[in-house]
Amino acid sequence: MRMTIFALVAVVLATACTAGGMDRPLVFGINRVGGEGALHEPPGYGEDMYRRLREIGSTMVRLAASPRDIERVRGTRDWDSFMADVDLAVKYGMEPMVCIVNTPAWASPTGEDTHLWPYKEELWPEFADFCRDLATRCRGKARLYQIWNEQNGCSWHFHDGFNHADEYAPILRIAYNALKEADPTCMVLMGSLDDAEGYGHLFLNLMYEEREKRWPGERFWDGISDHPYSWSSQIMKERVLRLREIMADHGDGDLPVYITEYGWHSPEIPPADQVKLFHQFLDEFQRPELSCLLGCIHLCLADFEGTQNGFGACDANLRPKPSFYAFQGHPRFGASPPYMVEAVPADPHAVRVRWKTALPASCRLQIRPSTGGRFVGYPVWDIAGATGPANEHEVMYGRLESGRRYAYLVTSQTPATKGVSGKVYHSATYEYRCPDAQVFNGDFEGDFFGGIAEGWSITGEAFCTPASVYPGLGPRGGADSQVIFAHGVNGQVLDTTLAQVVAPPAGMRRLTAWLRGSAGAPTWVIEARLGLGTGGGTDPGAEGITWSDWTEVGSVRQMGSAALEMSQWVELSVAASATSDLTSLFVQVRATGESPEGEEKPTVAVCVDDVVLR
Repeated sequence: MRMTIFALVAVVLATACTAGGMDRPLVFGINRVGGEGALHEPPGYGEDMYRRLREIGSTMVRLAASPRDIERVRGTRDWDSFMADVDLAVKYGMEPMVCIVNTPAWASPTGEDTHLWPYKEELWPEFADFCRDLATRCRGKARLYQIWNEQNGCSWHFHDGFNHADEYAPILRIAYNALKEADPTCMVLMGSLDDAEGYGHLFLNLMYEEREKRWPGERFWDGISDHPYSWSSQIMKERVLRLREIMADHGDGDLPVYITEYGWHSPEIPPADQVKLFHQFLDEFQRPELSCLLGCIHLCLADFEGTQNGFGACDANLRPKPSFYAFQGHPRFGASPPYMVEAVPADPHAVRVRWKTALPASCRLQIRPSTGGRFVGYPVWDIAGATGPANEHEVMYGRLESGRRYAYLVTSQTPATKGVSGKVYHSATYEYRCPDAQVFNGDFEGDFFGGIAEGWSITGEAFCTPASVYPGLGPRGGADSQVIFAHGVNGQVLDTTLAQVVAPPAGMRRLTAWLRGSAGAPTWVIEARLGLGTGGGTDPGAEGITWSDWTEVGSVRQMGSAALEMSQWVELSVAASATSDLTSLFVQVRATGESPEGEEKPTVAVCVDDVVLR
């Protein structure tokens, strides 16, 4: 029932905003796209992305319902993966937009899997059956459908020209009628227009010509969708309004517009400028002049290009970039979401939770022992504390049990103005684990989040993934361990620190860990060292850390051009006195060497296992 209610609420809000300028929550969407391929497909990454999407405040995601993948064999449809995505979107409070795109080889005019051609005309009834089946399964969970993607550009057979509206129009009509037959309440959108160069209006005009010529008086789309990529929010707005004007000229002035892709590539723009662009575009989306805009979805949550500087608001390991916090904290129709939320241990039984709000807001922190699972609902919470109207907030909570997990969330409320109550915003539910005397998950047999072992923080360059999925670097013992790797693309190097905070009794303590590595060039060496610090911080540059010497844990003795040689496992250790209530543990790895001029740095990787404090 909760799924249906969410969809109905979104419909009500969307309808109201076109009439009276109400809030349009779906303009804060981000696509469920990440870098699992770059990390060798770590288990659980799909749900990890939804957890991050909930934390950043995404209200909408676009999911591909691809016949090419769902019905690879004619007559046999495997819906499991797609429906799992739909269910996760609903579970984490997001509106799914379903994009029907791609043609399987058996239905393609070319006899190959393709995104450039629709079903052969004689198989259109089977395409309609796919759409009916899809809508039947999604009814009550998804209500928005987009038919194809950039069909006016490079997602239709563009080698013989663009804007094949005469071919696309009947496909849209077939899908529209089939989807409506299975779910009369759904909304069917024209596929997103490739509008990066400002040519989307050409295709839209052609679509109206086709409709009026071949099906006069018939409507077979409930709105349109667009990709107005630009570095200017003003240009974006002009493109949307131009499309809107064409719609109004043809009697569709009451239909909405959705943006299903926008964004900027990190290497082409400094992080600070990407932050500014997010603020500019999110401001523009909320303006009354764009009340026709009912939903907007940023291109991707995380970098998917195999680098650490792509389109994403996170890197492939789902570590937030500055743009993540820009999106997370941007005011939403008067509400001011909590952002940069972090929980740090204050002592073995107390946590200090900090966050910010872009607008002055009063906030409340609620906390309770975790019931398990990553998504925690809203039962009875302990009110840990509140803050008055401010932009920076902090609450201390001091009734924690060592080693126990806690769930917490933050609620913000902006001040009342002109007798109208301030807007309320609920953050995602976060988890905090109270430290105890031992290393948590030091054998790396616990869960991984985005490829990073639970209980550990990782800073610096390189990627992280479980050893169980990384080729050639298995664990020392047990089922898994942590691999940290860099493949040299765009200058990526291995220079990374794992950290964790523990609370051992005072006295001399020894930290040990086992490592082994591999490098893809004979001139490169992988080194590691361990550190023990006091005070509970996780900054490896802080003063007062006792470090072991740098020790070689992997290199290559000339093998073949592409071969990787594994080193033997090397045990490292460091000893220091635990003089405060909290002790910080560090495992630091780096690769050193030189590559010939003009060549990329090599692939290097190191495996860390069995970290123990005695």
